[in-house]
Amino acid sequence: MRKGLKILLAGFAALLVLALAASCGKEGGDARFDDYERVMIMVSAGRNSLSSNLLDDLRELREGYVPAWNEHKALVIISHNLERPYVYAEATEAYVIRLVRGRSGQVFADTLKRYPETTVLTDKADFEAILRYVGAEFPSKHYGMVYSSHGWGFLPKGYYNHRDELEKDTSFAPARRAPRASVRMPSGAFPYVPDAVDGEPRTKSVGQEVFVENGATVAYEMDITDFAAAIPYHLDYMIFDACLMGGVETAWVFRDKADRFIGSQAEIVSDGLDYQQLASRLLEGDAPDLEGVCQDFYDMYKYAKGWRQTATVSLVDTGALDPLAAVCKLLFAKYRSAILALQPDRVQHFYSGDHPWYFDLKDVLIQAGATQEELARLQNALDGCVLFKRATPRVLDLYDVTVFSGLSMYLPSVPGEYLRSYYRQLGWNQASGLVE
Repeated sequence: MRKGLKILLAGFAALLVLALAASCGKEGGDARFDDYERVMIMVSAGRNSLSSNLLDDLRELREGYVPAWNEHKALVIISHNLERPYVYAEATEAYVIRLVRGRSGQVFADTLKRYPETTVLTDKADFEAILRYVGAEFPSKHYGMVYSSHGWGFLPKGYYNHRDELEKDTSFAPARRAPRASVRMPSGAFPYVPDAVDGEPRTKSVGQEVFVENGATVAYEMDITDFAAAIPYHLDYMIFDACLMGGVETAWVFRDKADRFIGSQAEIVSDGLDYQQLASRLLEGDAPDLEGVCQDFYDMYKYAKGWRQTATVSLVDTGALDPLAAVCKLLFAKYRSAILALQPDRVQHFYSGDHPWYFDLKDVLIQAGATQEELARLQNALDGCVLFKRATPRVLDLYDVTVFSGLSMYLPSVPGEYLRSYYRQLGWNQASGLVE
């Protein structure tokens, strides 16, 4: 894979050396303004198996469009990465860095603030504090965020890799898991489970930060509701470069937080978005080109070979989700028994392995027996909120994509009372009534 095996000499250390050098100079980002036209916040949460990939992404970001020192636009990076891949025992600081093009045209990485090694980007309080600092340093009416890390959509933290422990349900085959730790887990942490083993594609699977604490390798994650609640200002867009974030449940969480939402319904190849074009799409023009972001991502993979021909993505108008919820509420109530009886293998799904929680919203109702007239009303509501969508014919060379509405959803016929109980309190469920 393009990024997975690169040596990190030009990665984390080089980025920080550049940042420290620039922060002492006068040629770079000294110009500051009371009001910024637009601020792009790039969150690189890479204290996990994706660290090398995320550092490559930051290098590519630096190779593309970077605002000049005298432009009223800002490209701000929040970074917490490993110095060496998979070496979780080594503590690393988190950084807020501004990329800026100086008077000579050279790009500088200006270190604005360091955070202690105990910082956890998947901790709501830590994440919110850093975002508030960025907002204070770069006041603006127009913020946007790109978040790159692992992700698992609407699931409660820990559930993706520790379903069996949380469900205590013997009807499931055991999921792949880490050896049981011989020490007590820190509060809020789970035993770390590697996201890929030999022979499996590495994908970007909100957020994961991995540490070694008290002799155990542990992972901290964050519920999507806590993630959204930690953002202290309104966003023009929320873009997830992470797996499985393109569900209706996740988009609904950002209904009052971001005008537009971009996510992938399936897993994302660990190379992620087209970072050389990303800042140009989001900052350079008169307005963010969000369709262009989606198209660039799709174009990176549509002609790839084998499992790398993998891309699902949609752009959602979060302010237009209410009509979809209204239509779904009627149909979910009418076809409740049929939905609860659906076999997962009959419905278009967007997952690999034993993680059956992501299904195409429209296909759920097709398979439940909705009439053509009902499906037309559903499609009209989908057309109102899904502004752009693309999907390759296959994902990870494991399954075909034959139905693609642009939004995935939970299928309540999949066993798991712990998950159903959690799902009942999600905003989307309260609006649509999927799970009683």
